[in-house]
Amino acid sequence: MMRGRNQGARMANAASVNEGRRVEELHSYQILDTAFDRSYDELVALVASLCGVPMAAISLIDEHRQWFKAQVGFQVRETPREISFCTHTIRQDGLFVLEDASLNPDFSKNLLLVNSNLRFYAGYPLTTPNGLNIGSLCILDSVPRQLTEVMAKTLPVIARTVMTQLELHRSHNRLAESLQVQNGQEKKLRSVNQQLETLINHVHRGIIAENEDGLVDFANDLFCEMFQLRKGEVIGNSGAGVLEKCSHFFSAPSRPESLLAGELRKPVLNEELILRDGRVLERDRIPLEILGFYNGQVWIFRDVSEKRRMQAVIEEQQLRIAETAKLTALGEMAGALAHEINNPMAIIQGRIDHLLELAQSSELTRAEVITYAEIIRGVVKRVTKIVSGLRSFSRDGEGDPPEFILVQDLILDTLVFCREKFKSHGVELKVHSIADDVRVLCSQVHISQVLLNLLNNAFDAVENQSVKKVEVSAVVSKTHVEISVEDNGPGLSKSAQEKLFTPFFTTKKVGRGTGLGLCISKRIMDLHSGHLDLVTSPGQTIFTLRLPLRYQ
Repeated sequence: MMRGRNQGARMANAASVNEGRRVEELHSYQILDTAFDRSYDELVALVASLCGVPMAAISLIDEHRQWFKAQVGFQVRETPREISFCTHTIRQDGLFVLEDASLNPDFSKNLLLVNSNLRFYAGYPLTTPNGLNIGSLCILDSVPRQLTEVMAKTLPVIARTVMTQLELHRSHNRLAESLQVQNGQEKKLRSVNQQLETLINHVHRGIIAENEDGLVDFANDLFCEMFQLRKGEVIGNSGAGVLEKCSHFFSAPSRPESLLAGELRKPVLNEELILRDGRVLERDRIPLEILGFYNGQVWIFRDVSEKRRMQAVIEEQQLRIAETAKLTALGEMAGALAHEINNPMAIIQGRIDHLLELAQSSELTRAEVITYAEIIRGVVKRVTKIVSGLRSFSRDGEGDPPEFILVQDLILDTLVFCREKFKSHGVELKVHSIADDVRVLCSQVHISQVLLNLLNNAFDAVENQSVKKVEVSAVVSKTHVEISVEDNGPGLSKSAQEKLFTPFFTTKKVGRGTGLGLCISKRIMDLHSGHLDLVTSPGQTIFTLRLPLRYQ
């Protein structure tokens, strides 16, 4: 007969058991296929003794088998699930009892019954805190039996004890895993910290870190070397105290107090510190916050002495390059400038010769002297203007203060250098009307250099055109003066536009340009708070100088 406690096995929760969750829960205990454990062995021996049966077991049911964690009275460690009596137990809320399995048609042909001659079975499910039955505590016998009151009371109590033992096992495993993970993380953290400390000790920065209490808890080797300190003089001391020890290195105005000034939570970047031995340091102070709470700060010191020296060398080289580019621009105009001077000189020579002839023939009148003198004076004035422009243009002009210069004079004085060249090569140079009362605050030498460079580029751009045109114009707005140089050359490709202001890039033939003109021109415009703009398309290129309009 098959019955549960009180003459009937309750099957109420059978349909509701989630097999996937149940098996997952079983595996979470990590108990399957583990070695014999005395604590479990003693529990099955106890239940067999109390119930007066020869066989007892703790059975765990996974997807395909029942596995015995502990057993007494037989040696088998596992059986297929389909012949397991305990499979039926885990579908119950309480006891599952077979007083004589041979009399029950559902079990009479069970291989376990046939091969082992089992008759009596009583099992109680092992239920997890989540309400899932993962196995059973069972008692067995080879002869039929009736369930006694002792059996009915003993099995649930010992089953709960088994579950307590399993919970302890799982907790121990989880704790062990947690400790293993923690140990692994600590090991990784130690490794990372070692790597980080090694890295920090090899970067070219002096670094100290101060905690929220104002005490230095880290200093790398370079910081100690910078200020000739031992780590024992730094670690564990206050940040203010450490900086006080460094004070004799600093020269005014880099007083040590400046290192401490300012709000703690405001970062300070690239603060320059001058040392008495001539070194130049840059210092960053970076506050650290965790969840909005101040957690200390890090100071980073960089020795930029060599960087500053190299910057000075680079700036000097840039000045030389700019001067070379300016002289190159003049060199391109040299032939035309010689013509501009030679023509007036020829006029002067001719007039003087004619005056001498008239004087020798006694035919020279006062009116003729005045006429010739006026002509010669005009020509001399023209030559003087050219020479004066050359002298101004060839000057360095780097230290000159900016002056208010008439835009008209700026353009016309620059055009003196290139009019003849344009004329002799058939380039139509058109200068639009320019207001004679607009002034810009600038370095005339440098802006003339930019304008002359644009005029030279325009000349080269139209050189192979059948019709050659270059136009110069000036437009005044409320805030800026825009001086434009426009040519009807082929225009510039997109790739050329992207590289146009890059040093040493040129679209000209080899030997025709240094590739520095536009780069230097852009730098000059930046120094004047202006812009150098480009608009280009096939058949048209316009470069525009935009200078801010200021009033005297």
